Amino acid sequence: MKLIFSTIVLSMAQLAFAAVSQVQPKTSRIEFVAKGKPAFISITGEAPFNDGGLVLADDKLSGMLTVPLKLITTGIDLRDEHLKDKYLEVATFPDATLTLDGVSLQGETFEGKLTLHGVEQKISGTKELTTKGDMTRVNATFVVKLTDFKIAIPSFQGITVADVVTVNTELTLKETK
Repeated sequence: MKLIFSTIVLSMAQLAFAAVSQVQPKTSRIEFVAKGKPAFISITGEAPFNDGGLVLADDKLSGMLTVPLKLITTGIDLRDEHLKDKYLEVATFPDATLTLDGVSLQGETFEGKLTLHGVEQKISGTKELTTKGDMTRVNATFVVKLTDFKIAIPSFQGITVADVVTVNTELTLKETK
């Protein structure tokens, strides 16, 4: 019983001293790049992150980030409409979420879970962190295979998007504790 109580007290103490970081929406965004066929076509889009509760403790980052898919823009209104309504089905699947569980601040790689289009998949990618005072800047890149998330391959007027889409994130975190 003493061991259980000691473990609970120690866990609570660690949480009390953990740095809670808040996503800074004005300087955080997610961008995707999809190559088309013919190969010279490149489609880019971006969306903001919703504020997520990330906890930084013992040089490890944990928590969840949400991307409201209705806010994706590609620069062409009709393409945005097709992307959101026909392919991402935002009425049914309004958000994408990235869950991080103990991602080390050390090293250049990371793993997490991405939930998109109602499907959860493990993802991995590369990351770069820069810390200045109470601000941490995270740049990360990973790839998403659309068919792994049961998303139909977008096609319009003879242009078909490749199954693999590159996702780049720029995330600014501010320590709140």
